[in-house]
Amino acid sequence: METPSEPASWRAKVIAPLRAALGGSSENSITNRLAGTIFIIRVLSAALAYLAQILLARWMGSSDYGIYVYVWIWVLLLGSLLDFGIAVSAQKIIPEYRGRNETARLRGFLSGGRWLTLTTSSIAALLLAGLVKLLSPWLDPASVTPLYIGCLTLPAFVVANTQDGIARSYDWMRLGLMPQFIIRQALIIGFTAGAVVLGVGLDATAAMLARSLAPRSTIRAAGSPPRCRSCWSRASICS
Repeated sequence: METPSEPASWRAKVIAPLRAALGGSSENSITNRLAGTIFIIRVLSAALAYLAQILLARWMGSSDYGIYVYVWIWVLLLGSLLDFGIAVSAQKIIPEYRGRNETARLRGFLSGGRWLTLTTSSIAALLLAGLVKLLSPWLDPASVTPLYIGCLTLPAFVVANTQDGIARSYDWMRLGLMPQFIIRQALIIGFTAGAVVLGVGLDATAAMLARSLAPRSTIRAAGSPPRCRSCWSRASICS
């Protein structure tokens, strides 16, 4: 017969290793906590994204949903290219500058990297909008406005990727992942559901507007940019 102390002993045997693995201050415990946080966020994000796609497909219809997916895939494809690798390189450069206490170069990278991605993506968005205008006689009329909205969304998407890379380089996993993977998905569901409840026609244009209104992560790193404007350029070339 099981005594009252046996369940408590069993729970202690299960909980104690988890506390040791996740609750300590060692490098291994910190890594386990970060990995667990990332796993939970990605699982929740997948569930929200799956739910969002089901709801949008039911509310919009096959034609508008197809246009919406087509435009958003272009935003994802171009947005992943237009940061020129700064989001990924931040996870290497920032820890190096912090480790060597090179504050001026760190500030230059944080400020210059974001301004560079914003400027180049804005120029690319204008050129792409001009291309849409040029090709509009041959495009489906229902896809022209969503494509313009996709061009408008592109700079914010690219800067968001850069901000995510900066957050990850500081081990701010929740700050880097929550806005993009959880909050944005939840807001898209909320915006589109609100449009349906209010009786507003939910088409590809409205869905893309919901995408463009979803906030992107904003990270303000400590310190101001270096006074020497060429510092970031030299640092990025020499790194």
